[in-house]
Amino acid sequence: MKYQLDHLNYAVPQNGFGNRLSSYLLALEAWRRGLEVKLYLDEANDERSLLFQISDGRTKHEFKSSQGTLLSEEAKVICNDKDLTKNYLARNNVRTPSWKLFNKNEYEEAYKFAELIGFPLVVKPLSENAGKGVTPEITSYDEFNRAIALVTEEIGDDMYIIEDHIPGDEYRIFMIDNKVVAATKRLPANIVGDGVSSVSELIDKKNKSKKHNPNMSTKIITIDDEVNHSLKTSGFTLNSIPLLGEQVFLRKKSNVSQGGDAIDVTNKLTSEMRTIAEKASAAIPGLTYCGLDMISGSENSPAIIEINTKPMLGLHAFPSEGEAIDVPAMIIDRCFPNYAHSPKSLYYFDFKNIVYLLKRDNASYIPVKPLTELSYSSYHTFLDIVEDSSDETIKNVHNKAKELQLSGTITRHNNRELEIRIASPDAKIVEKFKSLIFEMRSLKQNNEPDLSVPVNLGYQYVRNKAELHTEVERVANQRDKKSEMIQKKNEDIAALKKENKKLVRQSRKLKLRIEELENNQ
Repeated sequence: MKYQLDHLNYAVPQNGFGNRLSSYLLALEAWRRGLEVKLYLDEANDERSLLFQISDGRTKHEFKSSQGTLLSEEAKVICNDKDLTKNYLARNNVRTPSWKLFNKNEYEEAYKFAELIGFPLVVKPLSENAGKGVTPEITSYDEFNRAIALVTEEIGDDMYIIEDHIPGDEYRIFMIDNKVVAATKRLPANIVGDGVSSVSELIDKKNKSKKHNPNMSTKIITIDDEVNHSLKTSGFTLNSIPLLGEQVFLRKKSNVSQGGDAIDVTNKLTSEMRTIAEKASAAIPGLTYCGLDMISGSENSPAIIEINTKPMLGLHAFPSEGEAIDVPAMIIDRCFPNYAHSPKSLYYFDFKNIVYLLKRDNASYIPVKPLTELSYSSYHTFLDIVEDSSDETIKNVHNKAKELQLSGTITRHNNRELEIRIASPDAKIVEKFKSLIFEMRSLKQNNEPDLSVPVNLGYQYVRNKAELHTEVERVANQRDKKSEMIQKKNEDIAALKKENKKLVRQSRKLKLRIEELENNQ
């Protein structure tokens, strides 16, 4: 799949990096500009979260996911406390739903407040928690009780907020210096009928459609009690067949992490929405950039729900629909303005392996190998293997790439197709490799080559599933053979021990016989 932001093609795997996607996008953007990047683990945190530092030799910025030192500590403290955030918003005449803060022992007071504002209402934890523990559109006291139990017992938060539910569409708006730079409309997990497929089949199709999006591939729709309850409320079951074009919502929360959609609407926000977003961002001291959660309906003016200082950048770089916005580049521009217009490389680094080494070796930090050359000459093509000696052909290509010290990957998709994506700062080296390839009679080009593609710094040979299965079988066979050898050796040792015992007994008998003979003389 080709991503909208061309410089991220191949640089971001289709399965993404989960919650570390924002970290990688920022680190990659900085590194490609020639900035120094170090990755390390937060030893003060039991979870050992991934942290990284970006430096130009004079200025340093440290990040935890997308949250960096460009943000003031005051802004982080305020936005991590929903009650405090709302107080700042209200103080600056920014509309936010009516709310009140309670601790887990104030159930009677919470009950009275719920009566006062009436249903529907929302219960959420006090701290910023990526949507965890939030129960929207509560319409009964049974739901109300379950929502409080979710926060105080399951999530383990002693404090929670009850707020008025405002109907409308939900938006995540990314702000830099109090200006809107990107916006997505967030929809709860949903499916759209085709008039033929069941709800269950449509969920499966929707999940498969997400697998090529690095930000959405792991954020699939899971069929659970909430989904079944939503279906029942809407008059559906998993076996129901929705009409062509009929949209069925499966959850209440507009949470992308639970299978929701993110549609880019940067150029569709109303002037009123932009004005309120700018006013909200300016209400928090030192809030250089953030993700605002806004709700906007046809009957009421927009309201700010929350402010996030660690927003998901993949939401804007890889939306479900609409235009991709390069928010990571904007953040690096803001952190290092002198590098805003500097040339960028299309190399990318092995992020997954660095994280693995950090955890395995317990290293204090790992610097990403700096780029000595930002530009390179590249070559990307697909080749058919036209002879039976596919293993020998691939071995020859592999060896030539290593000999020439090329960067990039050579991928074997099957026994008959080879994908080559290589690069070198020296164009002559690339041309030499191409000449060597075309001299091989067993290879035939099957497409027009692409001469400008992102490539991995360093060389990798990527095996296909069949090769991996073969390798697994080979290792398993080796293991079985060694097990047999060990078993045979153990059997031989047991036999030798048995023979040794027999010889010891015979030796004792002979000694006794010798003693008898000596005594009789």
